[in-house]
Amino acid sequence: MVPKRIVCFGAGQISDALSAYLKTLNQYLVQVLNRSEVQRFLIDLDFASHLLTKADFVVFSAGKVPTRTYDDFKNNLDLLQNYLDISSRLTFPQQMPTIIYLSSDAVYGDQSVNALEDSPLSPANWHSLMHICRESLLRFQHQFPVLFLRICAIYGPSDKHNSYGPNRFLNQALDGVIQISGKGAELRNHLYIEDLVRIIELFISKKALGTYNVANSAPVSFLEIAEIVASISGASIEHLFANGDASKLKGISVERMNSLFGNEYIETPLTLGIKETYFAKLHKKAGP
Repeated sequence: MVPKRIVCFGAGQISDALSAYLKTLNQYLVQVLNRSEVQRFLIDLDFASHLLTKADFVVFSAGKVPTRTYDDFKNNLDLLQNYLDISSRLTFPQQMPTIIYLSSDAVYGDQSVNALEDSPLSPANWHSLMHICRESLLRFQHQFPVLFLRICAIYGPSDKHNSYGPNRFLNQALDGVIQISGKGAELRNHLYIEDLVRIIELFISKKALGTYNVANSAPVSFLEIAEIVASISGASIEHLFANGDASKLKGISVERMNSLFGNEYIETPLTLGIKETYFAKLHKKAGP
């Protein structure tokens, strides 16, 4: 069987984990472009041609994330537009590579509850607006087939964002105290990085196109996550504020994804994912 060629356009936690996983399957040739290689792609037509004309899939994640300012927003849009401009100048010997765009569940806004892929989009900040606009750019061009993956928050040992939830709680647990806001009753989706890369590979194997939500099966409260981390690490839990919003739920439906995969995908239990992540972080902190 001829291996599929995958180009990860942008390095980072997801691209690195995806590359490592795909290489274990012996069915893929994977190249992850770091920042300097991304910049070279945008100015060197021969380099771009060498990469794309042989690729079957391009996993696009390059850009500044989270997007916090107008400059971040504009630069991220320009990056995608420049990629499309360069790609449109290439001659492909066979079919064009499928773009797998790693979007975010942030496109549904802060008040989304069980959002479906056709639910209204509601930008709440520069980050969500950036993904909405990038999706639109890709929809307006009709040259490349595109798969849009609207992904919930990811946790794993290589996370660098320290976002509120599993990643921050795990980092805090290494110092002994987990800090949560209020009662921690707010519900959110959180997906283990190892599950995400298996999901992306399944989409690749099925040559899926269109838009899919990607998340764990059900939202979980921050308090439940903190308690799992505490039970594994022995850390204590500190509530920073007396008030909490027990009614606040943000979640997305993964019914469409599950219908596509059937029993081919089995989610890692939250406790196991957190346990593996904690001990990986602990090992990294201890050093060689």
